[in-house]
Amino acid sequence: HKSQFVVEEIPDSLRKAIQCFLLANAVRDLRGQYSAARSMLINVSRFIKVQEQVFRIVTEEFADIRNAIRLHAALYLKGIPNRQIDELRDLFAEEFEHVEYSWEEVLAELPNSISTIDTRLANSKTDKKLEQDELSLDSPPRLIAIGGDLLSRGLTLDGLMVSYFYRTTAAADTLMQ
Repeated sequence: HKSQFVVEEIPDSLRKAIQCFLLANAVRDLRGQYSAARSMLINVSRFIKVQEQVFRIVTEEFADIRNAIRLHAALYLKGIPNRQIDELRDLFAEEFEHVEYSWEEVLAELPNSISTIDTRLANSKTDKKLEQDELSLDSPPRLIAIGGDLLSRGLTLDGLMVSYFYRTTAAADTLMQ
């Protein structure tokens, strides 16, 4: 795409990747790995304006999912349906079938495990030193990082669990990523 590309919505595959990241956080907490760093990388464009749009939409999508979990997880466990929780349940059955915890255990843990997840934009407009300082705190953040070349070449994300990467492979570094 061109630098002026307009992002109107995220694809279903990215929505699914975000949901996988949330579920994986709950599983790690159930395993007692509360303080382990956790991150998700989203790198879909080298253009800052496109990255900013993706950041805004991902932040909104994550807020919608987090609100559904906060407001409906306990009710869902009591039998009250919710479309977004249904999607998480179906994804859990599809992608986490060999996990040692049941869907009910994971759903009960989700509100706590996702409460500290933050979304951040990381590109050449953001201060790289500030980003690295924020990412190296004693208590590692749970982070969804959206960016481009900075994520490919210069910033290491501790505890990377999910990568969503969609770029052309004209450059060798992109191919290696």
